[in-house]
Amino acid sequence: MKKMLQSLKGKKGQKGFTLIELLVVIAILAILVLLAAPRFLGYTKDANVATMQADAKVLSNAALVYNIENDTTWPVAEGASTVATLTQTGGDTIKVVAIDETKIASQIQNLKGDIADYGIVVDDTSDNAGSVYHLTGVDDRDGDKHFGVNLVDTAAEETADNITVTPITVTP
Repeated sequence: MKKMLQSLKGKKGQKGFTLIELLVVIAILAILVLLAAPRFLGYTKDANVATMQADAKVLSNAALVYNIENDTTWPVAEGASTVATLTQTGGDTIKVVAIDETKIASQIQNLKGDIADYGIVVDDTSDNAGSVYHLTGVDDRDGDKHFGVNLVDTAAEETADNITVTPITVTP
């Protein structure tokens, strides 16, 4: 037992790690952090995009249920006007109207974002009728800006969609 205690104490004069050993360990940890941080931040941005797209899909489904139950009217306030216009390179313009939260509250279980950040297309002549879009967009790690499930403004020049968002201020 005595031998075991002596071996645990170590040799005389040896009390811990040297400064060089500590600096090497700190340098290795710093390198690992520098390598992992950009990847982690990229995954966080992609997670924010996925969250926004999931919220947009939930709101779109709730709006569709409301539309079916209420004789083809969309869940917007009476006399609601356009709050934003999304313009794509091809000249397609999508007019987005604010969603009335009270009309679809019973259809929504859980959202991560705020309903005020989203708008809905109510023009029944448009192919996008009933689609829900994020009004400001969410950036991913590649620099692309996502506005909805299928609407992306790509950062790469050769495939750029170049979506312009024009917020419209409504004065009562």
